[in-house]
Amino acid sequence: MLRLAALFIISGIVGPVLVFAQTAREQLDIQFVEGLRARGDVDLALDYLKVLEKTSSPEFKIGLPLEMAKTQLAKAIAEQDKSRRQTLYRGVMEQMKKFIAANPANPRTTEAKLDLANLSLLLAKTNISEIAANRKTEDKLAKASEARKQILDARNQLKGLIAAMNADLAKLQPSPEKKSLSDKISQAELDYALTFYDEAKTIVDTGKDKDRVDRANKITEASKEMEKIASAKPESDPNNWKARAWSALFVMENGEPKKARPKLNEILLAPPANKAANDAKRLARYFYLQVVKDAPEPTEKNVETIIEKNGQAWLTDYKGYLKTPEGYGVRMLLAKKLHRPIQKDPRH
Repeated sequence: MLRLAALFIISGIVGPVLVFAQTAREQLDIQFVEGLRARGDVDLALDYLKVLEKTSSPEFKIGLPLEMAKTQLAKAIAEQDKSRRQTLYRGVMEQMKKFIAANPANPRTTEAKLDLANLSLLLAKTNISEIAANRKTEDKLAKASEARKQILDARNQLKGLIAAMNADLAKLQPSPEKKSLSDKISQAELDYALTFYDEAKTIVDTGKDKDRVDRANKITEASKEMEKIASAKPESDPNNWKARAWSALFVMENGEPKKARPKLNEILLAPPANKAANDAKRLARYFYLQVVKDAPEPTEKNVETIIEKNGQAWLTDYKGYLKTPEGYGVRMLLAKKLHRPIQKDPRH
């Protein structure tokens, strides 16, 4: 997921500051830390949090372990070595669990639980990425089984959290807190829908028809969940547009690229003034490249040129998203496009 996940990056890394920040100065401190994390200055963010541990009010310090965990998570996501990244993820999970156990009534505990669910998904994604790297079918199946357990665990967590947050939302009067909680629910619903797509990627093709049918069924489940989100959310909600972008990808992956194109075009043609569609446009432009690659129209005769032109434009327009799943995906498409097999010299 390919999504959003990763420096996605998960929804909790950069989020609204509520009860945690008690004063205007403390709000600015956390916003500064969030900014450092967002631009990849993780070590500097950690150093600044250590300073805050010594200088902040007791109430403010309660939430600092969670901010430390989020910052360590950003560091883990950027780690190139898979084995070390897995270790770092598990370390962050322990920090999150410790914060939750110590602060059951803290308003940020729900946020920590969401991060915990998304951590399970990040661990699953690492296992998914290793499925193709294994040559033996039994090794592929073992990795797939491990990833599937992590995905199902995350899905169950998200389902429970969504129900609990909706119950809390019903008790709140219109306020910034209610808007923040509503945004968290919306993101959690999107993450929940994407777990079905992640699960589809754990189904190893062993050559049996059942494998292909099972994968298609999971993608169909993901599509139905996304359609629910798109129909339930107003167009002012960015997740309405993102759900529509993902639905288009799922249609393409289930063998109907012609139906995907108009869905993507609806997003791409949204006027610039429609800020809610911005994130979905970023996704749609990436998904469009995949549609062109896998199912070009008769008029798209030079697929490589289209991918290069649009891929380079994507990288230029979204420089701040190069380390996201879609950023890696665009660069992978460009790398494959630039790759040329070495022709054997007929004289040898």
